Order: sequence, then structure tokens, then C-alpha cells
Amino acid sequence: DETMHILMGGLQQNTSVTSLQLACNKISDIGVRRLAQCISKKENTLKVLSLSDNQINNEGIQYIASALSANQSLTRLDVSLNNIGDQGTIQLFDSIAVNQSLQYLNVSCNQITQASVAALVACLKRNKTLNELNLS
Repeated sequence: DETMHILMGGLQQNTSVTSLQLACNKISDIGVRRLAQCISKKENTLKVLSLSDNQINNEGIQYIASALSANQSLTRLDVSLNNIGDQGTIQLFDSIAVNQSLQYLNVSCNQITQASVAALVACLKRNKTLNELNLS
């Protein structure tokens, strides 16, 4: 998480990085909070973000969800293979419903149940940019 803090400090100063692959780095909710602060900035240029196979729980995905409400550059998000449950997934879907840039979302291999289906349906009705969704 200290590494995330340092990395995000550098990323905030960079306008050329458009893809960030952070899979398999044991990033926790604390590290994700710093990342979310970075991607919620107007000048953020990231288009692709992979957080697959980390240690992200409901708290961490809520930070990402909040950032997605403001972010208009991210087109691909992979949060597969984490520990995200219905509470976090519902907030994520609610944010994506109003997001106008995300085209691809991978939430596979998390702890998502039928309790998230209503939020997913509402998201899909409102969002006009998402064209690929992985719920495996």
C-alpha cells in the first residue's frame, strides 16, 4: 500500500500513461483508496485499469465506484478475482449506470450473488457505453 501511494503520486503527474496493469500485487482497500483519488481527477488519462487478483473487498470497490462517477476517461476496468461481495458490487453498478466512458467491465470470480441482479439491470438500462461485461 505504501508502494501504491508512491506510484499514484507519480501517475498524477503523468499525462501519457493510458493503461495500468496492477494484477496480482496484493493491493488492499487502502491502496485502492489512493488509486481512486488519482482516477477521479479531471486530468487523469487512464483508459485501461486492471486490478485483477488482488485483495480488494467491498470497501475498496466503493472507492473505485465513487471515482467512476467522476471519471470520464476509463474505458476498461478489470476487478476480477478479488473479494468483492454484493454490497460493493451494487455500488459499483450504481456508479457505472451514470458513467459515460466505461465500455468493458470484468467482475468475474468475486462473491457476487443474485442480490446484485436488480442493480445490474438498472445499470444496463441507464448506461449507454458498456458493451462487454464479464460476470463469470
